[in-house]
Parts: sequence; structure tokens; C-alpha cells
Amino acid sequence: MATIPKKATTRRRGAVPLADLVSPILSPVCRQRGFATADLVAWWPEIVGAALARVTQPESLNWPRAIADPDAAREPATLVLRVAGAHALAVQQQSALIVEKLNAFLGYPAIGRLRIVQRPLAPSRERKVPAPPVLDADREAALQARLGAVDDAGLREALARLGRGVLADRKA
Repeated sequence: MATIPKKATTRRRGAVPLADLVSPILSPVCRQRGFATADLVAWWPEIVGAALARVTQPESLNWPRAIADPDAAREPATLVLRVAGAHALAVQQQSALIVEKLNAFLGYPAIGRLRIVQRPLAPSRERKVPAPPVLDADREAALQARLGAVDDAGLREALARLGRGVLADRKA
């Protein structure tokens, strides 16, 4: 009878950030497309804003060939930006602003220009925010009584959301 090999003993650390799990998978793919890390792709909506992120996707980052003189300044890269059809003209008009935002995100002038390519965007997986849990009247009153001593309105609301999540009935 064959025995099943034991898995290496691993300790559970609790919740692990999703970025820690996805980064080892995405990094090789991003490096093939010229991105040093997946950060530019992962943070795209925060860098350019939600409106531009809906109609654009970074496709690749093209670096100029290395020159023989190591002391010479390296030329900036060209970001190939996939843009949904009719939005190309609007994106082109904002290209200087986009380059400025990208370089601010990266911390140095790494990107010199954009090359806009009109192609359909890859399907995005917008995350759906679940509906907040609803407590019965007794639990809601008890939660509000506990939060009565909190002076900061923002903190009180955050604690109320957390409390509702903890006190809500779990569905199987």
C-alpha cells in the first residue's frame, strides 16, 4: 500500500496579504513585458485615477538599449498603453499628465513617453463589495451603546462596521 507523503510542516500565520501570494506569480510575467515589478500594473487605478483606468491598461514598458558607457545617463522608457477605441484621443491629450503621475509613483523619471495602442482592453475583474451585514434591533442597540464613548465620528463608524461584521449571524 502506497503511503501519502507528509507535507512539510508549515505554521499558519493567520491572514496573509493577497499581494504576498500573487507577487511570486505575477512578477515573472511582468518582467517579460519590461516591468521590474507588478506594482505599476497592480496600482494602475490609483496612479492614473478610476476614469482613466477604466479605458486604459499598461501593456509593456520598453527600455532603450543599454549603452557601453556606464556613467552616461540612461534614457527613459516608453510605456505602451492599451486604450479602448474611442478614448485614444482623450488619453493622448492627457499623456503628459499620465507620464508625470507615473514618474511620481516610481520616484524618478523612468518613463519618457507613452505609445498609445488602440486595442480592446482585457476583461477586468471588478471586485464586488458585499452588502454590509444587518443586525437585529437588540444587537444594533448593544453595539451603539458600546460605541457611545467614542468621540471621533470616523473612528466610530469604522468600529460600527467592524462590530456589525463580528456580531452578524454566519450563514452556512
